[in-house]
Amino acid sequence: MTMTRDEIENLLDGTTPGPWQADGEPWNRIVWSSVENRVCFMAHSNGLDDARDVATSNLAAAAPDLASTALALMAQLEDAKAAQAMVVERAAEVCASRAAADEEYAARYPVEARKYEDRAHRARTLEAAIRTLADTSGVEALAALRAERDALRAAVEGLIAVLDRNDKKGPIPNVEMMFCWLAAQDVRAAFRKIAPKGEAT
Repeated sequence: MTMTRDEIENLLDGTTPGPWQADGEPWNRIVWSSVENRVCFMAHSNGLDDARDVATSNLAAAAPDLASTALALMAQLEDAKAAQAMVVERAAEVCASRAAADEEYAARYPVEARKYEDRAHRARTLEAAIRTLADTSGVEALAALRAERDALRAAVEGLIAVLDRNDKKGPIPNVEMMFCWLAAQDVRAAFRKIAPKGEAT
């Protein structure tokens, strides 16, 4: 069974915080989150397989750490795919720029038009082939990152605009303070979308 990032986060939401640990005899293994807080009592095999009973309880105790590690690796993979998509995009843009230049030369120099048209065609073909190298999810992740960047930039620019209007007026009038407050709310909302939980206040 493959779990998505949202499914893992939903499983962790509201659970007893880790780290957990398991101890006790094979027939009485207990998973703890603290000295006084039991998470669960483990079932056992009545001595048929003590090693398995201990290993199973240790795996259960590792659940919060495993989930957190999975989320971190998923985030890293998403970032890597976005980075790959950016590299692919830039490489394709180089080809597109080369093709556009050759197309311009073909129109400007009719005598050598065929040569430039052939070069432009090869560049366009290469551009299309390069673009297929980007993972779809990476392209989507890159678009999401850019949207977050643009939203934060727009919010900051709105706040700066209010401050600029009142740069030499002394105390900011109440109505402008209201606009400043609204702009600050936009900045906070945009920042919270890109800051990890618990870091934005």
